[in-house]
Amino acid sequence: MPSSFVRLLDLLGPSRPARCAWIAADALPPVPRRLLDHPSDMTSTLEAHHGESMRLEVLERVVQGDRLMRRVALRGAASDRVTEVGAICIHLARFDDAARREIEAGSRPLGALLAAHDVPYASRPLGFLQLHPTPGESVALGLPRCAAVHYGRVNVLRHPDRGVLAEVVEILPC
Repeated sequence: MPSSFVRLLDLLGPSRPARCAWIAADALPPVPRRLLDHPSDMTSTLEAHHGESMRLEVLERVVQGDRLMRRVALRGAASDRVTEVGAICIHLARFDDAARREIEAGSRPLGALLAAHDVPYASRPLGFLQLHPTPGESVALGLPRCAAVHYGRVNVLRHPDRGVLAEVVEILPC
């Protein structure tokens, strides 16, 4: 696993599932595969799947130089249902002042912010995860307590001229 993603998983803290393995895209069940195996941002994908806009909940925030690392949850704006939890490292210096201020405020998901500010980017999933959290780990992560396996992905958002905008670990609830 690339070291930058280990750091992101570490941001999940003691709630990081001990049983976490890389899997191939074709090993994902149909619904998680549709939600994870694509070259787009998760915000718009989850909005289309759930039929509602997403709101950002920042659970933890750490700034290291020009990097903003956050542990987050995306929730349905109307239902308040958790649709994703994860960790993201955003390279602030690669954004203009207006976008950077909004990113630092944590007012909306990065995918929605990129669209609102017309920031071009390519999304590139680097791999997929299968997680087997204990009930305590699920609760600590903000995921529903269930016996099911959770699936996720590691992803990079890259600007055509400015390089990597963000590195993300995204985990779906069961």
